[in-house]
Amino acid sequence: MKNRLLTLLLGCLCSIAQAQLSDVTQPGDTIVATSGNSPGSEGVTNAIDNADTKYLNFDITDTGFTVTPSIGLTVVKGLSLTSANDAPDRDPTTYLLEGSYDGENFVEISSGDVAGFPTRFHTNYVFFDNAVPFSTYRLIFPTVGGSSCCMQIAEVELLGAAAPGDVTQPCLLYTSTSPRARQKSRMPSSA
Repeated sequence: MKNRLLTLLLGCLCSIAQAQLSDVTQPGDTIVATSGNSPGSEGVTNAIDNADTKYLNFDITDTGFTVTPSIGLTVVKGLSLTSANDAPDRDPTTYLLEGSYDGENFVEISSGDVAGFPTRFHTNYVFFDNAVPFSTYRLIFPTVGGSSCCMQIAEVELLGAAAPGDVTQPCLLYTSTSPRARQKSRMPSSA
């Protein structure tokens, strides 16, 4: 009974956290695989296509991708990872998420273990503290569950929000051509 309540509570907390965050990627965003070692129909674009397809990479370890969300600077605070259709030993068991402003120099945002996937097309959530916005993200799966051939993942969501925009606006000075308006808008002179 105690374990069941804990499971329900964790499920509710994940749902609340997920409701406040959304996927900052979308199909069509610029995404580049760690290598070209994937079959044509199971390429890296499948990782963010919002469909039950999969990204498969034959490199086994340190596989993943770099993605630039088209919405611009974002603050990512979580991941959703959906297992693919076959061979559980191909599932990622660890992750490393990094962020960049220029797509070349990356800093670590979060890393750790990926919980085991109990079924195929099951989604696991990983949440972490982060308040720093980035324009590009690199997600690497350093290890898989013992596969001797490859890494696979059906779907990845970078959970976050668009970074607050620049709230300062350049001040534009308008000059009125109306004599009455000029009179009203005149600033008092300092003494």
